[in-house]
Order: sequence, then structure tokens, then C-alpha cells
Amino acid sequence: MCPGISRMPMILEPKAEEVWLNPDVTDPKDLTPLLHPYTVKALDFYPVSKAVNRAGFESPELIQKVV
Repeated sequence: MCPGISRMPMILEPKAEEVWLNPDVTDPKDLTPLLHPYTVKALDFYPVSKAVNRAGFESPELIQKVV
């Protein structure tokens, strides 16, 4: 992630997915605890094509590392 970006994508732990996606769970007190920094260090970050910003554009190039 670019250090200038103040947003971070939300990544749910597998055990939280079922709760988050359950349309019957709407109380913030049940959902807020699911929102915390992701602790798994197995994520890779690398630059990709600026084409990712083009709405409706789908291509394998969108996930290719830009050198």
C-alpha cells in the first residue's frame, strides 16, 4: 500500500466471514469486534498497472507485478 493512502482494505478472518455476511446480524455491537487490524503477515504488496482504476476493465494484467 502506498504510504500516502489513509484507507486500508478490510480483511476478515475466516471465522468472522459467516457473521459479517449474515443479513440477520445488523447490530453494530456484534459487527464492530470483527473490525481490527489483520495480523497475518502472509500478505504480499506490489505495484500493479494503473488500469486497475478503469471501471469495468477485467484482465489478468491487473494482478501482474509492474516492474
